[in-house]
Amino acid sequence: MKKFLLTILISAGLTPAFANLDIVWPVPNDGFLEAKPYEAYIQPHPHEDGIESGLFGCVRNNRTSLHKGIDIRATQFDRMEESLDPIHSILQGKIRYINRIPRLSNYGRYIVIEHTETSPSLLSVYSHLRSIPEDLKRGQIVRKGQFIGILGRSTSKRSIAKRNAYLHFEVGFQLSNQFAAWHKNLKPAPAVSNQHENWHPGNLIGLDFLELLTYLSKRENASVKDYLFSRPLATSIKVQTRNIPDFVRRHPELLAKPMSEGQVSGWQINFTGSGIPYAWKALSQDEISSLGPNNMKVVFHDEKVLGAYPCNNLVATNWKGEAIPGSWARHVIDLLLDIKNP
Repeated sequence: MKKFLLTILISAGLTPAFANLDIVWPVPNDGFLEAKPYEAYIQPHPHEDGIESGLFGCVRNNRTSLHKGIDIRATQFDRMEESLDPIHSILQGKIRYINRIPRLSNYGRYIVIEHTETSPSLLSVYSHLRSIPEDLKRGQIVRKGQFIGILGRSTSKRSIAKRNAYLHFEVGFQLSNQFAAWHKNLKPAPAVSNQHENWHPGNLIGLDFLELLTYLSKRENASVKDYLFSRPLATSIKVQTRNIPDFVRRHPELLAKPMSEGQVSGWQINFTGSGIPYAWKALSQDEISSLGPNNMKVVFHDEKVLGAYPCNNLVATNWKGEAIPGSWARHVIDLLLDIKNP
């Protein structure tokens, strides 16, 4: 069990910070805490070139796929060369979901824990586990640093070599608590049914954990909200709807300003380059009148920020050469607000 204490990135000259958010590093491999090169702790994807394929971002399939977490390599093995590294919860939290059946998910055995002491609250996701203690149950409170499983190589789609065992680790948010119903009603029907209720990996959106830790380590008393609001703005989209998503009810910290119930005629939603919706602003009828017959409109986009995440397709171009919401933005808006705009 390794704590994210004052030692983090000392060699990079970073100043110790957030005493009120003492995060436990989830695995024994503490290369990041010791400011070692990525090769010391990141497990690259076996079918990709470069160590970057184990990092967060558009690092897979020739930059066409978003990797929502980081892959931390194993350090301890038994006589059969199976991994032995213990996994610990990074903060105190509540277990929201456990999948114990590897064949049901590409994440293999995985655990989702919600941490309400951050602002906004965060989810941590621990995937490809070799085993999960039988006494861990959904709804249970786990302590910061509590043992929650053994690092492994469980998955549904491909085999992971023994010596390539790793923890796929994500930190982020659940998009919608109505995902199961939304997924069930998709047309055409998905090829694979949802076995994970509202905790399907497709309903989890990740942020760059290493970047978050680096940001917090530089700023005393900084919060997760401060980090998100400091990210470069990729695009801002106006949406016409009176719906209020459960996402902003669960994360009011991500509102740009408090909303007035009953006075919402639309939303202006900012997106980070990695696709996280933040700085939500409730719009009046006058503020959405310029949308005309359209449900959505791109009101700002930054080509440089978008270019850093080419896999997300937050913004596309129509036949007139005008910026329009891309496939990921439409997906998020439809999921959160039940708004479809072909």
